[in-house]
Amino acid sequence: MKFSTPEGPEANFIRITMDGGRHEIYAEGTISENTAEDFERFVREKNIQQARVYLNSPGGSLVGGIKLGRLIRALGFETDVQSQAYEHGKGPIAICASACAYAYAGGTARFYGDEVGRIGLHQFYGSDEASINASEAQVASGFIVSYLNEMGIDGRTFVVAANAHSSEMAWLSTSDAEKLGIANNGVMPTTAEIKLSEGRPYLKLEQTYNNVTSRVLLLCNRGDLHLLGGIVTTPQRSEEQIRYNTISLLEFDQTPYQSLDKSRGASVEGSVIWIERRLDSTGQRLLLNSGQLGMWLHNNGAMRWGSYINLAQVRPKIQNFLDNCLP
Repeated sequence: MKFSTPEGPEANFIRITMDGGRHEIYAEGTISENTAEDFERFVREKNIQQARVYLNSPGGSLVGGIKLGRLIRALGFETDVQSQAYEHGKGPIAICASACAYAYAGGTARFYGDEVGRIGLHQFYGSDEASINASEAQVASGFIVSYLNEMGIDGRTFVVAANAHSSEMAWLSTSDAEKLGIANNGVMPTTAEIKLSEGRPYLKLEQTYNNVTSRVLLLCNRGDLHLLGGIVTTPQRSEEQIRYNTISLLEFDQTPYQSLDKSRGASVEGSVIWIERRLDSTGQRLLLNSGQLGMWLHNNGAMRWGSYINLAQVRPKIQNFLDNCLP
């Protein structure tokens, strides 16, 4: 597999001004068992700290693909399926098949559109298929499933691969890849954990997108439930938004809740804009029954700014916290 990254004044300008310093790395060709080592050397020599890796590969070594995926995850890089030659509908689309799909799975954010690339899965096999006995196949299957779980990808992906013979290929549509969690287009699952502040427990929810992180803190105070919604961006962006917008509100499944002047319910702290509300019985009901919470700033115009967090993914943990929090 060969690696390249756009060079020159124009590429540097775009990277710094539009991509936040993130490099584009094009990884193309067959994956070998040593590809991860070659990639690590390339990244080190180029002194690359942030990157989106564009994959275009027919596959190759399964072990090599998984090693490359683990390295991409350890580096915190994103992945995508697109050829360097593809631009605005010109040139061939990329493929990321077989072992490449497992390398792609290593991206923290995994972008995929079947109009510019194709992800393909099939059964694993050795150099001599007849040499793989049942015991070896079981070990290899466990290895693959464990890796998919480690990367946060639905184990059903292995079933899709296993149902396609090694001489065939199961090509995934964009919706298929998203349903399996192979592609997330920069949207991470919501996490939930109990934290302590001065000996008092609170529930912290967090979901990371490609360009913003949504954070929600739920706190109990003498039977009252308080929600602190955080929009995590950059200090410059947070200062700009709190300055130009005058109204803050929460939104449960597009149902507005407590729209207030920002002086009564919004503040900025470094890179985080906080929107704070005491949840009455209506707010508590909306919290438990809504699939999504939006946190927004606006200035009574058509435009608004903010972020969403998926509540459905962590509803049992929210319910458990409220059961132990409220009378």
